[in-house]
Amino acid sequence: PSRPLVYPDRLTAREVEVVQRIAAGRTNSEIAAELVLSIRTVERHIENCKLKLHARNRAQLVSRAIVGGYLPASERDD
Repeated sequence: PSRPLVYPDRLTAREVEVVQRIAAGRTNSEIAAELVLSIRTVERHIENCKLKLHARNRAQLVSRAIVGGYLPASERDD
């Protein structure tokens, strides 16, 4: 069996997807609908990301995601 993709800072592929959507300005409800997750699961992913990237809030999370290279160039240029 293949192992799940894990990014630097031990973020999972799903956590990176959530962070990318936060950077694109999506709400938790929008993220949940797009990824077919419950809002609670989205909230848990966000909290895990904040812990792993040592961020206190969404803005700091996005800032650290940019520095870490987690955002595609098209989202960083907005």
